[in-house]
Amino acid sequence: MSETLGCSSRAGRNRVVIALTCLSLSLFNAAIAHGQSRPQGSAENRGTGYTSAIAYGGSIDDALAAVSSGQTIPMTSHSFTATKDGSAYTDVFVGASPFAATKGTTTINFLILPVIVVIGSTTFDPTVPDSCINGGLSPLKAFQESPILSKVVFDGGAENGHGATMNGVNVGTTTYPDAFRRAEYWKEVSDTNYHTLFKVTVAPPWTISASEVASLGGGNVLTSLCADLGVLNEPNFQSYIQNTVIPSIPAITPTTFALFLMKDVVTTNSSALNCLNGCLIGYHGAFGSPVQTYAVSEYDTTQKFWNDPGFKNISILAHEVGEWMEDPLVTNPTPPWGGIGQQFNCQTNWEIGDPLTGTDFPAIKMPNGINYDPQELVFWSWYYNAEHTASIGAGGKFSDNRSFAGPSKACPPGGTN
Repeated sequence: MSETLGCSSRAGRNRVVIALTCLSLSLFNAAIAHGQSRPQGSAENRGTGYTSAIAYGGSIDDALAAVSSGQTIPMTSHSFTATKDGSAYTDVFVGASPFAATKGTTTINFLILPVIVVIGSTTFDPTVPDSCINGGLSPLKAFQESPILSKVVFDGGAENGHGATMNGVNVGTTTYPDAFRRAEYWKEVSDTNYHTLFKVTVAPPWTISASEVASLGGGNVLTSLCADLGVLNEPNFQSYIQNTVIPSIPAITPTTFALFLMKDVVTTNSSALNCLNGCLIGYHGAFGSPVQTYAVSEYDTTQKFWNDPGFKNISILAHEVGEWMEDPLVTNPTPPWGGIGQQFNCQTNWEIGDPLTGTDFPAIKMPNGINYDPQELVFWSWYYNAEHTASIGAGGKFSDNRSFAGPSKACPPGGTN
């Protein structure tokens, strides 16, 4: 993934809009030399599906002050020196610090907002039963019963409701995002009650009518394998979510993470409203004062993106929820990495899905009979450790299913040890 920076304003704040092409490393160095801030956020595009992120344009200190006063979701910061380059870094992530002396459980308000989209005569509704999902569940119900929101025993068992160990380590009975977080910092949190859990509520659906779709630049319906795929204009849709939908939903407040769940609807920058040059299938972002964090993702039943490994059912949802937990403001800097996953070039931020987009954690079969495919995610140590610095993650690895046995290589050229 590469980065470009652009600005749009809301309530007097600028935000970084992450585009689809990357700044060269020389441009990055030139910007730093002139005292400009380090580029934040990223967008990736490899194949027909990609994800993105919208960085918080406000002060990190202001965001953390809002945490202290209870005005936004629980977040914490951690400052350290990376062995990879000897530089000082500060990361902000959701929940309590795994490095704190006292380890406890943090619960985050998690609101699901189903989004119904009408394109012409076709309605894409995540709340209705879907024959493309095992058991005919709706995407909403399937998501609620998925390992992202429902607990799994990560002991390697074959029974329903059991998942693979993380690099040979049983990290407990919990949701996939929390299991990953525990595995990521295993040397710090093993044998403790350290958890980051969700209190989930579901808001009434929001409908984007056919006339609204037309006003947002139109929509297109593409025929796919099991179900049709809806395509909307990307920048107009992103602005609509942030400036129209979020302010209109009383349940969406800065003290709640809002996830906008769509069924088989994606967005594109292409004027042809197709996915020939890629479609955005998920993103997360932050804006406002106090800061509001949110994500947008589809539950895919079309199977259009399933030939891109890792784009099945909840893989992108796992990608976006995981990245929000580790980089909620999309402002966490890293040493340059890249040349791997969906990133052809180099980037300098901590997005835990990007290096392994296209690689799934072993499928988890839940009691509802669905085999779920969460994406494999990347540990903190991968971004910041020198080649011979041991990982603090489960099993001494650098991702949650053994794909990365060593830390990232300096970029360019990038890759992994």
